[in-house]
Amino acid sequence: QMDFRPLVDTPALMSAALFSAAPMELRARLLDFDLGPRITYDVAHGRLFLNLSYLHVRRNEDIERIRQAVQARCTQIGQRVATIINYDGFQVDHDMADAYAQMTRDMESLYYSKVSRYASGAFRRLQLQRMLAHEASPPIFEP
Repeated sequence: QMDFRPLVDTPALMSAALFSAAPMELRARLLDFDLGPRITYDVAHGRLFLNLSYLHVRRNEDIERIRQAVQARCTQIGQRVATIINYDGFQVDHDMADAYAQMTRDMESLYYSKVSRYASGAFRRLQLQRMLAHEASPPIFEP
């Protein structure tokens, strides 16, 4: 019923929750993130990719979700792997920074043979570098 024909490459069904009178659980939808598609392993090159772009770590549960997802994937791989982490747009609430940094150190010591991190913006790279700094921490690169 529009005056023009819309251009849509791949239409997708809208969530039925949008049309229901029941609560939509928006808090869970907005705060809980699915890490499954964000963790990939390139078998040919032996590289693990973690796409943490635009995630916002607000709670200990967020840190544990990341830890468990990385642990599960690395256990499945069965050896220490070179890891590349995309931190573009990533945020950690101030009161979660120490716990997040400790989790990253744990993952490095247990599962990564080496790690490269990158993020856009000099300020974000500086923030991440300070938060994740430890004796052998590599620089955070610009994409």
